[in-house]
Amino acid sequence: MNLYAALEGLKFPDEMVTRFFFKNGLQAAPGRVLELGCGNANNLALFGAYGWHCAGLDIAPELLAQGQRNFQRLALAPPQLMAGDLNDPLPDFGPLDALLLPSSLYYVHVDRARQIVHHVAPMLAPGAPVFCRFRTPADHRHGQGDDLGQDCFRLTIAETSELGCVNAFYTLERMLDLLAPCGIDTDTLRVMTLVFDNLGRDERMIRNNEIVLWGRTKTAAART
Repeated sequence: MNLYAALEGLKFPDEMVTRFFFKNGLQAAPGRVLELGCGNANNLALFGAYGWHCAGLDIAPELLAQGQRNFQRLALAPPQLMAGDLNDPLPDFGPLDALLLPSSLYYVHVDRARQIVHHVAPMLAPGAPVFCRFRTPADHRHGQGDDLGQDCFRLTIAETSELGCVNAFYTLERMLDLLAPCGIDTDTLRVMTLVFDNLGRDERMIRNNEIVLWGRTKTAAART
């Protein structure tokens, strides 16, 4: 059987995670990476292919099981995949050389997202690359639900298959403020705006408006 046909669920890493990985030269500098909201670890598999030690947290045990099997099929070192809800207390993930926050922080309220960042930031090594992808107030979903304050809504629409989910929306400035505990060096900061259409339920066109940013935490010298 074709190798990719044998993989379960999402088979390839997110395009922007792939760009982040290679543009930061991470293929030549393996370490330990954590992804919050890792799904079936399709992003982590890219890191694993280049010798990174992979850790991930996700709310869906069935996706984590897919990820374990996919890593085995790809002959990669077993990842450390943990079942957990971002709204619950988080474990100590240990020292981290890279952090992935792809499309995960916007599924919790801003107040909780701030707690998550404060929890993880001290684990980041100096110079660690950080990736974040988030939705802006120009996204179709903004305002489409019960207002929870601070540009957060519990969605009451079904066309995006997120009925009942919390969605938080950020401007670039608000997200940079949220990530401030990570100590990202502004000289390394890269920001990209993504505007694209996607088909929702009943073939309804959904306009997505997102921002991707990445950067490296300050080195030990820059922190002094």
